[in-house]
Amino acid sequence: MLKIKKANNTEVKEFIELNLKMFKEIYTLPDEYVFDEFFVNYLKEYFLSNKHTTIISYDNQLPIGCATICYYNVLPTFDQIKGKMAKLMNVYVHKDFRNLGIAKAMIGYLIDDAKENDITEIVSCANESLKKIYHKFGFQNSDEYMVIDLEKQLRERINHIEKRGFHDGCGC
Repeated sequence: MLKIKKANNTEVKEFIELNLKMFKEIYTLPDEYVFDEFFVNYLKEYFLSNKHTTIISYDNQLPIGCATICYYNVLPTFDQIKGKMAKLMNVYVHKDFRNLGIAKAMIGYLIDDAKENDITEIVSCANESLKKIYHKFGFQNSDEYMVIDLEKQLRERINHIEKRGFHDGCGC
């Protein structure tokens, strides 16, 4: 029997397990890939922080999907008078349970939760397979978001320095 429910702090193991499965699938990592302990601990700490609402879907007792909406405040503007925003993210359903309406149900639940929390805007970086569902809820495509990859910049700087033959930053 399929069941979708709001997660509580006792379900941290299920939350981490589902998110790690999702990351392996998204980034095409092998099943035996081991995530960094810091990363796993951060997932756990964030889950326990209660700055979000997470939904977990079950087939009987087996966790098969999850989705999270994170809440945050921004400086109020004319477009965002209350400054209360949310980001819908990490929507995942195990491949054996897709196309059954589970992702749609989880997204709908989280949108309702955001309304109850007086959120005025929800953003998401949906992958192609979920965009159709997001559009059904009224999401619009936007190219408004910009990202700076500081880690990539650092790698590029290091590569540039190594190509020029500098060692230990002294040019020796």
